[in-house]
Amino acid sequence: MNLPQINTPSLTAYYDDTSKLTHVIYRGQMTAQMTIDVYRWILSLAAYIDVADVRGSIYDFREVPNFDRYSLSTVQRESRNLNFNLDVSNIPVALVVKNLIQESMVRIGMKVSPQEHRKKIVMSEADALQFFATWHAEHGKQSSV
Repeated sequence: MNLPQINTPSLTAYYDDTSKLTHVIYRGQMTAQMTIDVYRWILSLAAYIDVADVRGSIYDFREVPNFDRYSLSTVQRESRNLNFNLDVSNIPVALVVKNLIQESMVRIGMKVSPQEHRKKIVMSEADALQFFATWHAEHGKQSSV
């Protein structure tokens, strides 16, 4: 099955059916349009997969040098819209960063979107997988990642 994906110079988004993980990789300046594109992709993906089967979501910001001023308000609006349309409350989210500047910007974005308790800032994909295993163990789902 050909699932919806995004493959542009500034953004990659795909669902790995084997690991049951979504992957989003941002490159260059983080823009409001990138945020909108990712949230639209998530909604289109939900037409093809059962959201309850998703084991986790990895958002990789390591190639983002800066964030435009509209990114945060867009995250807040798009996140609210997503949560209205889909129940993603049982999907842990790992936000991968490589430095303190990225961490501080991602932390602010994390605070303006709902369900902060299921999100964690990490430094690598290995840390993300460990977070998912811990999350599922604590929330009654066995993790196969």
